[in-house]
Amino acid sequence: MQGSDKLKLIERFGGWERLVVFSGVILTLPLFALLATGIYAVAVDRPSAGVGVFLTVICLLVLWAIIWGLLWIIAGFRAGGGAFKAGETSYEELLAVNARLKAELAELKRKA
Repeated sequence: MQGSDKLKLIERFGGWERLVVFSGVILTLPLFALLATGIYAVAVDRPSAGVGVFLTVICLLVLWAIIWGLLWIIAGFRAGGGAFKAGETSYEELLAVNARLKAELAELKRKA
């Protein structure tokens, strides 16, 4: 499959964002059903029904936090930031930066 064919498929079916949102919706629907059951149990005065509603709300918030976090990570990768790419910085440059940082640390220790 060529690169242009892959791009056409991504445009047609969506990328990782659509997969994450779809998964979030699929996982949220049963939690809403569980929440509705808990609210009904509270309405008919079942014992400890409030705990079920509380736990369901906590599960929904955790799920949505995970979904938003994944979307944030995917957006970061799409923007091209945050990932160290091999070959971007040479070994010698890293050694020079390391030496400079060690010298700065030694200087700060002497001042303190």
